[in-house]
Amino acid sequence: MPAIEFQTQPHNGTIFIPTLYPEWFETPATVILLATPTLSAPQANQVKQARTFFENMQMDLSDYRFHREEANER
Repeated sequence: MPAIEFQTQPHNGTIFIPTLYPEWFETPATVILLATPTLSAPQANQVKQARTFFENMQMDLSDYRFHREEANER
């Protein structure tokens, strides 16, 4: 079964298909709605801080060698 995924905001019970998918305008479809979770202001701030931290983190791992046997020693 072909499928597409997009995010939209329903308006008075109507869901609009993005113009990027004109082949779906007249195609019968099964619709499954998944609510997009919203974050509180403190949660959104934590996510933003974590994203900024990891975007700015730089590590040089060019000399790192992974040893499977050493990692699996018990």
